[in-house]
Amino acid sequence: MKANLLKFSIVLITATLLLAPAFAGADVFMKEKQHTDGMTIMGQAQPAQDRTVTTWITQDKMRRDEGEMSSLAIVEKGKMVVYHINHPQKLYTEMSLGSDDIQELASGMSGEIKVKVTPTGESKKIGSWNCKKYIQEMDMGMMPMTSEIWAAEDIKIPFQDIYEKFGSAMVPAQPGMKMSMQAMQEEMKKIKGLPVLTNSTMTMMQNVTMKTSRELLEIKDGTAPAGTFDLPAGYKKQEMPRDMGQGRMPVK
Repeated sequence: MKANLLKFSIVLITATLLLAPAFAGADVFMKEKQHTDGMTIMGQAQPAQDRTVTTWITQDKMRRDEGEMSSLAIVEKGKMVVYHINHPQKLYTEMSLGSDDIQELASGMSGEIKVKVTPTGESKKIGSWNCKKYIQEMDMGMMPMTSEIWAAEDIKIPFQDIYEKFGSAMVPAQPGMKMSMQAMQEEMKKIKGLPVLTNSTMTMMQNVTMKTSRELLEIKDGTAPAGTFDLPAGYKKQEMPRDMGQGRMPVK
């Protein structure tokens, strides 16, 4: 399952960058509302969760804050480095997507990532945006996911520019993964504009269903505060587990 979660993480980063909005010469700030329904996993009840997610995007950096966790993606000299930050424990992990760091992890992934996007022709207004509806079906092996996506076309998306800049750094040197990401890129182009509301259903272990929603509350250009893309002072680096591909749990 950990290999599938790693695959999902790579897909999520890719999709976020592919859907980054175009505000020429400025940083971009996005604020979203995220909800996860309650569910029971292995006999343990997980309560429903609501959180506010904020994202800063520049030409070569991205920061995403979700509750007690943050993610940083930084591109330098053609290589993308992703940091996952645990604030309560003051720990972070580092993964270089353009180097050999991810190859051992990616080697444990089986099957391709398959994505299908279907425009429905339906439209409605969400907030101040005029949106159109798409159905996205994603097959990641053991975790199929279906999403209802409402996207606003008046928020322009530079798909090609973003993908050409980041694509080579993001895709592991695994033939299946590379082909999957290229196919994903082509499918994602069918979504015209930026997703404003996404309702997703993912099937996990033995028919456990996880339902989530994400809604865009605000998007604007501006200047990211100083230190936004820096690692917090005093935090310790935690090594990435090298046995994730075999499905073992990482040490906390």
